[in-house]
Amino acid sequence: MDNREFSELYGRYIDTSSIENKRLDICYGNKPKNRMDVYYPDLYLDKYPAIVFIHGGAFFKGDKKRYQLKPALQGLKYGYAVISIDYSLAPEELLPQAYIDVRKAVNFIIENSEMLKIDKERICLWGESVGASLALYTAIVDEMPFDRSSPFPVIQAIIDWYAPIDLIEAEDRLKKVGGQDRSGGSLYEALFGKKADQLHRAMEELDPTCYLKDAVIPPVLIEHGDKDPVVDLSQSIHFREELLKYLPEEQAPMRIVEGAGHGVEYFQEQENLDYVFKFIQRYV
Repeated sequence: MDNREFSELYGRYIDTSSIENKRLDICYGNKPKNRMDVYYPDLYLDKYPAIVFIHGGAFFKGDKKRYQLKPALQGLKYGYAVISIDYSLAPEELLPQAYIDVRKAVNFIIENSEMLKIDKERICLWGESVGASLALYTAIVDEMPFDRSSPFPVIQAIIDWYAPIDLIEAEDRLKKVGGQDRSGGSLYEALFGKKADQLHRAMEELDPTCYLKDAVIPPVLIEHGDKDPVVDLSQSIHFREELLKYLPEEQAPMRIVEGAGHGVEYFQEQENLDYVFKFIQRYV
């Protein structure tokens, strides 16, 4: 996927006008991008289990109303509320602000579950690309080293679509879609606002693998394409190997999608989505 294709895909909005039961642009924090949309099934209940969707975009792009949300919206027909969140993007806000925002959003959902009509004990996080990295980090890391005041939310399941886990290893591939800092620095210098000699420590703090040993880990479904030009398949393979040290195989399945590249369009075949929702229903 070249830069032009990436921009076109991440610029496409999804039409949700047919969904009558929804609440849009709910504010969950004090940053400009701290907004979420909640879509409800047609069946009216006192509270709903929820799928919280977190878009990708290399930390620079993406929006809660764009095309990546489409597969998760199928959760409505299974009786789930679907919550799509925005979070701070670079260069307006540097990392780790996106991680702080996503945890704040999830905690807002839990703390305001009655108002939102959400069952706070039945929540799944579903992320794609860096959105999956944000989902994993939020659900696994009990105390963020850069924001120790943020409560740890208990999550029942995670859908991880092709997450870049190790940001150090992923840098060269992410450059292809994120570009370079105009000053000539690396992508991650632009994301963190740090020079190369300070970057490794900052990136290591965002690797959920480093926190698995002492974590309460929910079931995780990993899906990754074997032709992904942006995030190498080896990242997901290695992460699953680490997960299996702490989870039984049935709680950490991995599906390698043959011929799939990077983006939700490769994963939204109905057969695959049936598999995803079967996993969600088992735990949430």
